[in-house]
Amino acid sequence: MKQFKIVPFDGSVTVFFSDSVIASTTNAKALCVDGEPDAFYIPFEDIYFEFLTATENTAYRPGWGTAHFWRVSAVGQAAEDIMWAYVEPEVTSLANHGAFNPELARIEATPAERGAGSTRLAGAEFAAEAQPAGTQGPSLPTDDDLVRHLVETSDLSPLQAQDLVRRHGRDKARLDILAKSIKAES
Repeated sequence: MKQFKIVPFDGSVTVFFSDSVIASTTNAKALCVDGEPDAFYIPFEDIYFEFLTATENTAYRPGWGTAHFWRVSAVGQAAEDIMWAYVEPEVTSLANHGAFNPELARIEATPAERGAGSTRLAGAEFAAEAQPAGTQGPSLPTDDDLVRHLVETSDLSPLQAQDLVRRHGRDKARLDILAKSIKAES
């Protein structure tokens, strides 16, 4: 078995398929295996299984166990084997976690700010979204232009609008229709 390490990723990882968010977490584990691309494993509770369907496809990897695969369907598109998980892993720290095929999904990893006690990995180890020096990603829901649009043109709160975008993708016309059918938070 090749040498590997599994470490918590200090930051957020979001997985997209066809402009839909299919997983989003701040609790990802980074799997680093000698001679292989690094992979993020996302806890099942942060994966939106409403977009995924388990398949019969499996692959056995000595020392790891049997990987089971899922297909995805979102915004009128579909793909086979987008996610895999070791249902009964020999590497127990991967239990109840799934990883996504970066050739089929867009995976964005945004490291947290470095601080005392940070477990953030060296930046070159992952294809994190590059940002100009001195800038940060959105920190409030209304920092996202689409979320702000939904708040300004409907009865949605910023958190409702953010959740709508997360669950249904970034199709503005579709989101406008969905927003009109949702009552604002009291």
